[in-house]
Amino acid sequence: MARQRARSPHATSPIRRPRHFAEFLRVCVPLYTRNPDPDTVARIEMNLELTAYWDRNERAFDIREEAALVTCQTLVLAGEEDPSTTIVGTEELVAALPAELTRLHRFANAGHGVFRDAPEAIGLVREFVLAEPRSPAAYS
Repeated sequence: MARQRARSPHATSPIRRPRHFAEFLRVCVPLYTRNPDPDTVARIEMNLELTAYWDRNERAFDIREEAALVTCQTLVLAGEEDPSTTIVGTEELVAALPAELTRLHRFANAGHGVFRDAPEAIGLVREFVLAEPRSPAAYS
């Protein structure tokens, strides 16, 4: 649903017309986080040329093949309302990672910046970073 809203003509037409980038921010920022901080949004500085380059090239970005080569424990946090990295896309990535090394945590009502919408995610990251290294068998 979030991906459909983010890819709708109303949401995507401003990015195709950089002179309307303020409209893009107004329409799309709420799709990335449930409660955008107005002060943070006001401080955003965008490089329109770089943003257009990213938009053209990220569509072909696929790291699933390389993900299979990961040899360290991996924590994946996913917002179920993320319009950019959807749950389906996240699950495809997680399926490509070595299962014995990977933990996935899904957050309902969270967008792209999970920690902004689900502050409890910070505790999971802290726990993950501070944990003693585990053997792959103990990690799954």
